[in-house]
Amino acid sequence: MKSYTVDSVALLHYLLDILPDRASGIVKRAESGAVRLEVPAIVLVETAFILKKRDEIRGTDVRDVSEPADVEAVLATIERGSPLELVETGYDEVRRVTRRMDSLSIHDAMIVASHETRNTDAILTTDGAIEDGDAPTVWD
Repeated sequence: MKSYTVDSVALLHYLLDILPDRASGIVKRAESGAVRLEVPAIVLVETAFILKKRDEIRGTDVRDVSEPADVEAVLATIERGSPLELVETGYDEVRRVTRRMDSLSIHDAMIVASHETRNTDAILTTDGAIEDGDAPTVWD
């Protein structure tokens, strides 16, 4: 079964239902059980932070999910009612992060390390630094 690592941008777009066609198609396949969507913990933490701090994303109002209780509701929805699977970070993955910190931010290094550790097929992201690296990405 194919699997994909989900970045924060993809998770935010998923929650706001504004994913582009290719990424949306992968999510639809995951909702039917045909593929796996893996979410590193850093993605959930960053997404919660962004939802608390921003009023809009790409023209979409996010104030409805900006309160702590609403962020908790979003996390509960992801946990129980979505095709997204939270993946744990192990020592091998941390070692991979440290090897990439010279060329990527810690966040990006964690996303790429999660992808590499779990051998996912690609990363759902628009992040230019990840796209410029050697990890395959999917978006448009």
